[in-house]
Amino acid sequence: MPNLILSVQECISEHPTPYWISIYTFIILIILPTILNIIFNSLIFILVRSSTRRVRALAITRTSIVNSNYSARDIHLLKHILFISVVFLLGYVPIYTIRMLYLDADVIFWASQLIQFLPVLSGLIIIVDLFWYNRDLTQYIKDSIFKCLRLNPN
Repeated sequence: MPNLILSVQECISEHPTPYWISIYTFIILIILPTILNIIFNSLIFILVRSSTRRVRALAITRTSIVNSNYSARDIHLLKHILFISVVFLLGYVPIYTIRMLYLDADVIFWASQLIQFLPVLSGLIIIVDLFWYNRDLTQYIKDSIFKCLRLNPN
């Protein structure tokens, strides 16, 4: 078995990955998801913004002027979208940038380990954030825990 591992390592060192594959990986794993994220989050924000305008228009009489300022709900949604996008980018861009530029050998060991930990931390933050802001799911989990422990939530 050690001979097999040695031969695979020798094969990898003899034939390094072509540079275009690194660029392709960076585009597929960072650029394309970022563009799709921007498009879908923009559509969500436009839909929420139009919903806010419709609700305001119904609440305000016809004689008053409709204010076009962003509501607190719109600003909160925009901040949340930006937070999720920044966490994603900070988690995944460094590791794929380093791999694309072939800097693994030049990076200090602890910095390399930290950079490899960033995607895990980013994923954890995004999952916790989505659980935290999904009120229905949070309530379901609380109810399930109380039911499992046979506690009365009231």
